[in-house]
Amino acid sequence: LEKAGGVVAELHARLAQAKTDLEGGACDDGSGEAPKGWEATDELRGKLRELFDKMDLNQDGAVDAEERAAASGLLNELHMEYGVRADVVLKGALTYSAFEALHVREWEVARKEQA
Repeated sequence: LEKAGGVVAELHARLAQAKTDLEGGACDDGSGEAPKGWEATDELRGKLRELFDKMDLNQDGAVDAEERAAASGLLNELHMEYGVRADVVLKGALTYSAFEALHVREWEVARKEQA
């Protein structure tokens, strides 16, 4: 549970930084608004849910290190398809909401870096 708390804390820090960037006018058009192209698609969220359900072998609602290791190939495919860094840190048991939030955030960062 402590490890999950660390992931959540890191996620909050990244979100705060993104908000600061946006408020500072870090967008190309100077509006301070995130371009709509940076919002995670329903397709991405659907694939994340599908992958999570495949990884959650014991169906306990959380994916632990052993389950992730067994599905490492699937995770790598997802990361390559959506341009998410391969070194996304996944530690401890993650619920779906934490898993999705981490991947969506990394996807948004990757999209912004490509812009």
